[in-house]
Amino acid sequence: MKRVLICILVSIIVICFVSCAKNDNNIEIENKSQPGIEYDYSMIKTHPYESSGMSVSFSYEDMTEWSEGFIEFVVLSEPEEVTFEYVNQTAIDDAIAQGYSEEDMKIVYNDAIQEFNVQYISIQTENVFYEKEGRNLNQYDKLWLFGDATIYTESFVPGARFAAFVEIMEEDPGIPKDIDLNLFINSYIFYIDENDNLIPFTDNPNLMQYKDYSVEKMADLTVEANAALVARTEEK
Repeated sequence: MKRVLICILVSIIVICFVSCAKNDNNIEIENKSQPGIEYDYSMIKTHPYESSGMSVSFSYEDMTEWSEGFIEFVVLSEPEEVTFEYVNQTAIDDAIAQGYSEEDMKIVYNDAIQEFNVQYISIQTENVFYEKEGRNLNQYDKLWLFGDATIYTESFVPGARFAAFVEIMEEDPGIPKDIDLNLFINSYIFYIDENDNLIPFTDNPNLMQYKDYSVEKMADLTVEANAALVARTEEK
């Protein structure tokens, strides 16, 4: 009887061992099928700042106040372009209400309906260092390119790491609903190098003053600036 019990116990142990080994192999396969992002630092280059002729000085406090948050993201796709028609329906409705002539309405329509070409990249947000209250910046997987970002789109290669002050496009009835124009970057952009330091996207003096700052240091500064902004708002 004892021999039978021992054989049964040994069989159970063997079965459990084989089952666990099989599960471990499955986990290993799953992990291999989801590799991490390989960062690409090859396109880091501080581009010339193309000023419109008026230089406006700003600080990290300004960038914090003007933006909806400061994030680190990795580019997942080459820039893609979308063309859409923007309709200023308010201008059209006002002209109709005022009884514009047919000739004048043609002018109104020409001014109120414009075609826009915009570019975006797919991203993975690695860190949200701060965000304004009520914002959930982790929810976005697309980032629209405006300002300096549109001039040097070649820098947005898959695997490139960036830290940027991001903004959110407010809802506008003139933009088609299928155009997901939400999160975007303008000109407050930094590369992140191999040492986790910031490299300004352009040589704008307002950005160059933070060259080689660590991402952690800049993140701390923006968190402090946002807290000060919230405190000032609550005092009013």
